[in-house]
Amino acid sequence: MFRKNHFARGYCGKVVAPSSRKNLAERAVKKYDLSVRHACKVFRLSRTAYYYECHDKEDGDVMERLFALSEQFPTYGYWKLYYLLRDEGFIVNHKKVYRLYKNYILVNKATGHTPAKQLGCELLPSS
Repeated sequence: MFRKNHFARGYCGKVVAPSSRKNLAERAVKKYDLSVRHACKVFRLSRTAYYYECHDKEDGDVMERLFALSEQFPTYGYWKLYYLLRDEGFIVNHKKVYRLYKNYILVNKATGHTPAKQLGCELLPSS
C-alpha cells in the first residue's frame, strides 16, 4: 500500500516532534483511510500519544490564595506558604507552588531590606 518513507520523509520532510508526528498520523488516518494502529506504526508514534489530549492548567484558585497568603504573611517563604495552602485543603505540589511564587509573587513582594539610598537618606554627612 504506502511505504513508510512516503509519509515520514518525502511527504513533509523530516518530522521529529511527537506533536508533528501526531498531526501527520491524524492526517493519514483521515485522508488515506489508514487504521490508527497502522498510522502510528508508520510514524513511530505510540497509540497513547495519538489519543492523548493535553489538559489546561487551572492555577487561578491556587494563585489567588497564594497571593492573599503572601500579603497576609509577607515574611513567609514559599515553603511556609505551601504548607498553609495544604492546611487549607489545596492539593498542590510544592514545585507548582514554587513556580507560581517565583513568577507572580516574588516580583511584587518586598525583600525585607530597603537600602538607605532608596529611601533618600544620607548615611554620612558629606564634608
